[in-house]
Amino acid sequence: MIGSHNSIEADASNTRRDLYETGDNFRLDMDLFMQFYNLGKDNPDGYTIDVLGESAQKRFEQSKAENPYFFYGPATGLVFRNAGFGIAARLFANYSSEHPDGLLSESQLVLLCRVLMISSERDSEELLCNLRRRR
Repeated sequence: MIGSHNSIEADASNTRRDLYETGDNFRLDMDLFMQFYNLGKDNPDGYTIDVLGESAQKRFEQSKAENPYFFYGPATGLVFRNAGFGIAARLFANYSSEHPDGLLSESQLVLLCRVLMISSERDSEELLCNLRRRR
């Protein structure tokens, strides 16, 4: 989404800093990731819509306070940014007979991050073996 700021990408991303605050809205910020990770790690229901909503609210307030150029447009903020937060819990959830509505647990989130950031073949195989299709 590089080059799409204020058209389909907005400030207050879950794991990225704001473009006009840092000049870089595409690299993972580990502090922001850990802020999100810590919200749901002890939740027995995993990273639910409620946890993602709490993270979205924290990032909104944080970004608004720290970024003098903060922008939250009607489409880019209210629709696209919030959809990005909400879709993660559904897209990356593990669907099984025990969790037919899906569960994005701490271990699945860590594994997903390992695959996306480290991208080792073993992690990819482990991810594919442990994830189930949505029913």
